Amino acid sequence: MTDHLTDEAVKALLDSATPGPWRADGEPWNRVVWSSADNRVCFMAHSNGMDDDRDMATSRLVAAAPDLARTVIALHAELAQARSDAKARAAGLREVASAVSKALHQAARDRDLTEAELAFMRGTDAALAHPSTEGAS
Repeated sequence: MTDHLTDEAVKALLDSATPGPWRADGEPWNRVVWSSADNRVCFMAHSNGMDDDRDMATSRLVAAAPDLARTVIALHAELAQARSDAKARAAGLREVASAVSKALHQAARDRDLTEAELAFMRGTDAALAHPSTEGAS
């Protein structure tokens, strides 16, 4: 099965398959995957002793398949929630950044006005302290 399966398709497979948990036991040449003491899920093919370790590992993987599938489905759900949460946080951060930018822009305008007023006041004070001598003869 090399096609990409959706979570819904995997759930349907799990719902229609023999209920678990599954376990594998037996000798490498006679491995059986069981769902209960008297309910066989499958008999495993073997390599005629050419690779007993691989045969044992394959049967354990088959027995773990339902649990692995449920784990993948749960992780997909967690990932979807994390993505949704991240998008919401990013939107909130964009709002905060916009508000900070507006506040900084307003503060810069206020600073510029204040500096202009101070410059005007300093110029007025200087004119009062040093009256012009024009016209006096």
